[in-house]
Amino acid sequence: MRDAVTFVGPLTDDRNPAPMAGNQCVIATATADAAGSVILAMAHSCAVVVREASAAAAFVEQRVSAVVVTPNDAFALATTLLDNIAEPTLAAALSQGGALRVATQFQPRQMAGAISLAYAAHVPWNSAAEIPPPAADELVSVVIPLFNQGHFLLGAIESVRAAGYPHIEIVVVDDGSTDQETIEIFDRLTGVSKVRQPNSGLSAARNAGIAAASGRYIVPLDSDDLLSEGFLAPAVDALRRNPELGYVAGHLRYFGLLDYTHVPAGYVPHLSLVVNTHVRATALFKREALMLVGRYDVSLPAFEDWDLHVRLALAGYTSDILPLEAHRYRRHAESMTFSSSNAMRRELLQYLMKKHLGSIDHAHACDLLILMANLWKTGYEPSASVRLQQESQQPLVPAEPLM
Repeated sequence: MRDAVTFVGPLTDDRNPAPMAGNQCVIATATADAAGSVILAMAHSCAVVVREASAAAAFVEQRVSAVVVTPNDAFALATTLLDNIAEPTLAAALSQGGALRVATQFQPRQMAGAISLAYAAHVPWNSAAEIPPPAADELVSVVIPLFNQGHFLLGAIESVRAAGYPHIEIVVVDDGSTDQETIEIFDRLTGVSKVRQPNSGLSAARNAGIAAASGRYIVPLDSDDLLSEGFLAPAVDALRRNPELGYVAGHLRYFGLLDYTHVPAGYVPHLSLVVNTHVRATALFKREALMLVGRYDVSLPAFEDWDLHVRLALAGYTSDILPLEAHRYRRHAESMTFSSSNAMRRELLQYLMKKHLGSIDHAHACDLLILMANLWKTGYEPSASVRLQQESQQPLVPAEPLM
């Protein structure tokens, strides 16, 4: 075996050369990140070997696009690798079959469905009945900053209470509201922790809520948004099972002026400094991770969540996107996005890039410049909210409310 096979290292991100066509590629991991690895390997015409009952096995067809072997059977793995060397026609058939499978069956919509099925089959917390009951010390503190717009607040609080997780603390921070209705609603609140401070901005309000919270986990939720039912329990379980994770999020459902589901990509090295590939504010964070990076940057009037996600990644925390709805994101004419932050995007983006310039290594600076030039030349606009504002010639009219 040692004489016949040369190990060339793990299949990682684009900093390592892609595998050469005809190479053998063993997908050793059983977890959900095997999905991207097996598809990349097949796309590059590798002869792929995967573990039976792994997430990767959900993406292949036995002895057509890959060979599926029994887990922990070293003899079966060695025999498969040596057979592919001894029979070049077999290896060539697997290479061609894998490339064809990726080209014909893994378009984005099909990929999303396949990944969800892989999670469903291989991640234990997919079924609520299988999630271990949370311990008393796994308190989740939901931090809700409030500035005027109190008419949305009770809906946000009710969504937290209906989220299906037993150990919840709700912290509402009134950031110097001037609207009398909002002040009265805040004053009448019961069953929540309340903080009132002079108006200091969204980041400072979130930081004040985190400081007042006692939970092991923190969920920021804007007062005009809703927390989706069924997200918290699997999210807590994911952080419990994976110590390297700093936070987890899920799919984002827009409602109101926009109506669609957004699936974030998470942190992508370098790209995430110029295009917001992250979740929006709402996710389940480990409190210790937020404290380590200094919570939110109070000098940012917007994009504070984008900046936080970049800083967590640069601090070494990984994240994940669970294949379920986590957050209902209300888009309405009073949204801060429409009223102020869209107009400041250029300055905010320049601030983020200057702040994190040291994270861009010299080898990738040229690639990033080419990417930015392409985005500029093509007029690419990733923000649905900006596109809506640009295209709207009349006053914004809300869509039907999300029930």
